[in-house]
Amino acid sequence: MRVGETSVKMAPATTGRGGGLLQRMASKGGNRGTGAGRVVAKSSLTKNLLERALNNSFLFRSLKANVISQIVNSMFEVKVPNGRTIIHEGEDGDNFYVVTAGKFDCIKEINGQPVKVVEMVPGMCFGELALLYNCPRGASICATADSTVWALDRESFNMTVVYHSEETRAAQILRSSQFFSSLTEHEVTVMIDQTERKIYKATPQGELGEAILEQGQHCDSLHIVMEGEVTVSHLIGKTQLVSRTIGPGQVFGVVEAMKGQPADANVYATGKTSSGTTVLKVPKAYLEGMKSKLSKQIMSAAIVQYLARSPITKALNQEGLESLCPLFVKENLRPNFKPFPNGMTKEISILDEGSVLYKGKTLSTPGKIFGEEVLSGQYRVPCITTGDNGASFFVLKAEKMDEVRNQIEKSKMLATLKTVQLFISLSQSELEALADAMQAYDYRRDEVLIKQGDPGDNFYILCFGELVVLKKREDGGMDELMRLTEGCFGERALLENKPRAATIKAVTPGRVYTIAKEAFEEHLGSLSELMALYTQEVERQQMNEKIQFNDLEPMRTIGVGSFGRSRLVYHSLTNEVYAMKSLSKKLIVRYRQENHMRHERLLMNKISHPFCSRLIKSFNEGSHVHLVTEFSPGGELFHLLDRQEGGQFDESQAKFYAACVILVLEHLHSKGIIYRDLKPDNLMLDTEGYIKVSDFGFSKEIDGYTYTVCGTPDYIAPEIITMQGHTRAVDYWSLGVLIYEMILGVPPFGTTNESEQQVYNNILDNNYHVPEEVSSQAADLISRLLVNDPNRRLGMQRKGIREVKEHPWFREIDFIKLERKKLAPPYRPDVVEEAGAARYYDRYDDAEDSSAAPFTSGTWDDCF
Repeated sequence: MRVGETSVKMAPATTGRGGGLLQRMASKGGNRGTGAGRVVAKSSLTKNLLERALNNSFLFRSLKANVISQIVNSMFEVKVPNGRTIIHEGEDGDNFYVVTAGKFDCIKEINGQPVKVVEMVPGMCFGELALLYNCPRGASICATADSTVWALDRESFNMTVVYHSEETRAAQILRSSQFFSSLTEHEVTVMIDQTERKIYKATPQGELGEAILEQGQHCDSLHIVMEGEVTVSHLIGKTQLVSRTIGPGQVFGVVEAMKGQPADANVYATGKTSSGTTVLKVPKAYLEGMKSKLSKQIMSAAIVQYLARSPITKALNQEGLESLCPLFVKENLRPNFKPFPNGMTKEISILDEGSVLYKGKTLSTPGKIFGEEVLSGQYRVPCITTGDNGASFFVLKAEKMDEVRNQIEKSKMLATLKTVQLFISLSQSELEALADAMQAYDYRRDEVLIKQGDPGDNFYILCFGELVVLKKREDGGMDELMRLTEGCFGERALLENKPRAATIKAVTPGRVYTIAKEAFEEHLGSLSELMALYTQEVERQQMNEKIQFNDLEPMRTIGVGSFGRSRLVYHSLTNEVYAMKSLSKKLIVRYRQENHMRHERLLMNKISHPFCSRLIKSFNEGSHVHLVTEFSPGGELFHLLDRQEGGQFDESQAKFYAACVILVLEHLHSKGIIYRDLKPDNLMLDTEGYIKVSDFGFSKEIDGYTYTVCGTPDYIAPEIITMQGHTRAVDYWSLGVLIYEMILGVPPFGTTNESEQQVYNNILDNNYHVPEEVSSQAADLISRLLVNDPNRRLGMQRKGIREVKEHPWFREIDFIKLERKKLAPPYRPDVVEEAGAARYYDRYDDAEDSSAAPFTSGTWDDCF
């Protein structure tokens, strides 16, 4: 059973977990008022009975008492006479019921005969799943006496739970934020009542949205990002210079709120979606009482804010700046003191409070940095004198300088590598591997780094210092072509063995990072091969643009779904076989899925990874829209797993497929996309045996939290069930379930004999068992992925998905080689041509879809 938004599932119905396509009635936001909804009068006795029943149900037990009470208030009474069937097996339902009087028989049809399964008496409840999604009832409930039930409809449930979920999310954001980590649970609870929540308009194109703070504006609140992102920029002259991006759980405006200073920057709502940026505002009046408990955090926030304006640290993002804070200490200097009496220092000092006499003027604005040139080897600093009341500084000691310098230089290298045209085909992980492999070299004044005419075998990135590029003339003299203070040079040496075209000489002492061609190829392979692959991909995309609908020759049907069918089609010009999903516009409109289909089409355009089933072309023809994608002749991983002895892979095989999935999740998450439907049924095998992740119907581009209930019951994360809002963490949960099922042949939280309710109970209880035959490393990985608290789940800490890739279970997996398809798959499908793939796909009727007449349906399909 697949639950959630209506989606088009073209895989065969015999895949084991296909089936119903379900639609939640309420989406994120719900009632943004009080969340109170209606109140239906009832006695205290009835209220108590209903509250006890709800607390015993898996769906309600994670809710707080005030939410349970509110839900009970909205429940309405239904009288059911003896012999009346209140719900019928197979019918859709959207109400949940609690029995308060009388009794009912729960009847299921087994082998064509009605069978009584259980008797329902007062205090018992039924129909929980109807509150989550629109699904057929699993049994009939018939009154065997005059009875009374109290009902809860899906809309009321959604409005109440989603509203309080957002309240809970605010509390979770505050508790998980490093800034408030020293506060007690009670202090956070009290603070929530003091906060103001505000949504600012963002722009999905990544442009600057609505202003949250403007430079020079009075600010009396600390701001914490709840959902979305904000961009901090400084107005220098008439130019806006972006200094950092701040995401959920991170704060800004601390210095302004605590010191009563005007905002020193412009802060704008930004993000990947148009849902807006949600910010929590904590008033200064409340923070004053917490000042002593938050002193370290206030200091760190101030350091981040000050460093963000420095050109020395411009390569660092918010996380990088935060990581430097523990290296600073606060020093209070006495009045009229000269901290740099000789005009020299090996420390970095940031003015925080008080004033100094600087270049004949009194300076009292916090954030002035002295000695930042130390990072580039320059130790001279202006002489300053503290004011009559002294001054306090944040100081980075000399012994910590190398640690800071290395981090800044690593960030600079990554930023520089991204600008090199020759490296355009490298992924983020490959660029990071390249940066890690490069070696630092400190050069002297007048040293020649590259000599014209010498063989070239090294690539360089300039960290600091100045270099001059010289070209020899025919008469033996040298012409100065340019000077370098940043950037890179020598990259052609990684591609071809040609003499150097110019000489590069040091003007000042400095530092470069360098890597030889041999070392580059050891870590990343041949650059010429990488460029050839990139060129092939560009040519493939250009060829795809030329494909016309009439050029596609239908072959046979490989899947049917709610809105149409999926066929194999042959394109003679490229001699390629593709899969084409043809969807009825009339049915899409009838079931109000226009926005969903438009979203899926636009999202697929952003996905391009060797282990994803990529979109080739789309067409809008008459009565149907068509999605043409890569065809995976090896069939589903589910079928391969099913054919193994015991229905399970050995760990090395499971590890290979899990590693492929991790690379796909890394790609999707880097684009702000969550997948939400990970399971063996959606993992296809290409001709060589590599994974192709398919079916992006539940995928969504987010920059905060989303509340839609969707997925497959065995793979659904607990935060989806409880509707507390979810993020990319749900994909890491599903990865844990996938690894478990591949190794053991069954999902961890249920068997084929267990009901969905029992599966959900097991998920919420984290009730699963890893047998002893599973390796300790695999068991550890599974246990760290299947963590009910999404903030503690592996992959959700500072290093992100790198934590998963670096887990010991994957030690022998070279992810770079895997992404390049340089690691051999454990299984290669026996497929020579399309006809050979027949064994991996079920046969369907190839009859043409009816109603081929043109259908006008608005503008939702103009993206096809």
